[in-house]
Amino acid sequence: MLAFHARQDAVRQRDIAVSAGLVSQSEALGDADPRISRLLSVAAWRLNPSSDARYAMLTAAALPGTGVLTGDTHPILSLAFSRDGKTLASGFGNGTVQLRDMATGGSIGQPLTGPAGPVYSVAFSPDGKTLAGGGADRTIRIWHVAYLRDTAAYLCASAGPPRTRAEWARWVPSGPAYQDICPVPPPGKG
Repeated sequence: MLAFHARQDAVRQRDIAVSAGLVSQSEALGDADPRISRLLSVAAWRLNPSSDARYAMLTAAALPGTGVLTGDTHPILSLAFSRDGKTLASGFGNGTVQLRDMATGGSIGQPLTGPAGPVYSVAFSPDGKTLAGGGADRTIRIWHVAYLRDTAAYLCASAGPPRTRAEWARWVPSGPAYQDICPVPPPGKG
């Protein structure tokens, strides 16, 4: 029984020490990586719900950012979120616009070619399907960007009604057997 209590005490002391280290790391990261700072503070609290761990969580929760997107090599001059918050558009000093998936932080497609010169503003249409960018050359570029989020659905919608077997045979004469590439969604799903 004495060994059991000694082991429990050792585990508790280890948890307290690890929690203190996580609190320290959370505070050190702060604004540099708010997302990781938050995760570390929660881990510290779960290991040892001390006043220091609670303070670390409150401090991390108050950080202004939720993440850091890196990898862009040109100055970012403008930003806009789509209405649903799933896509971020960044206008750059080199005249390009890049879309990012906010769930993953990854780029969506290749950069869009913008105005000649820096892109000073970007904005999504209310439905998120169109993006406008204005730049130093005093022009506004308009891009249809819906296809970048769901390419297959966009292509099927722009192709019109589903292809018939005869059309399939005409365009794919020696290819695979007929396939309904763009099926019509069931009522209420489209």
